[in-house]
Amino acid sequence: MPGPWLTDQEVRDRLAAILQLQGGAADLDPFWDESITRGHSAAWKAIRSILVGRGYTAVQLDSWDERKEYESDIAAAWILRDGAADQTDRFPRQEGDNSDYEVPADVEVTIRHLDRRAELYTLTLVDGNGAIIAPLPVDPAVAALGGVGHGSLSEAGDFLPLGTPTRRPCPDQLELAPRVGRGVMR
Repeated sequence: MPGPWLTDQEVRDRLAAILQLQGGAADLDPFWDESITRGHSAAWKAIRSILVGRGYTAVQLDSWDERKEYESDIAAAWILRDGAADQTDRFPRQEGDNSDYEVPADVEVTIRHLDRRAELYTLTLVDGNGAIIAPLPVDPAVAALGGVGHGSLSEAGDFLPLGTPTRRPCPDQLELAPRVGRGVMR
């Protein structure tokens, strides 16, 4: 997996289509350039992180049929969010303007529609032939140590009581593990 599946130019073309620019990507103002580069890279990394976290490999992701669709949608959402914030800050404020320069409601709806990251946590991946791509099974020894696996993600245990170690010790180092409350300043 050497890098994003799309080029910045393909993402630029998608953004121009969403913004319904008559001249296409050539009509995009130069201030979009940095947002496009940053948003595109962040979108690809988010997709990769979520799906690798579910147990998919780089080779499997490269064979996923909808990868470019998700990449362009998520990138466009982040670019629009970034660009809308940058754009509203460029104009001088006038008396009576909202001090936070809220993003227009139609742009907010478009961003929510395009940000498809939540789908990636439960999506069934298929290849170009319609065959299901299954994540690799987790080695039981790795799972016992709390390694990366696949399946449903759980939010259980996200918040730990004060003084609880944030990392589980390796099984061979249990005797050396600090006890909860030890070394806590009062």
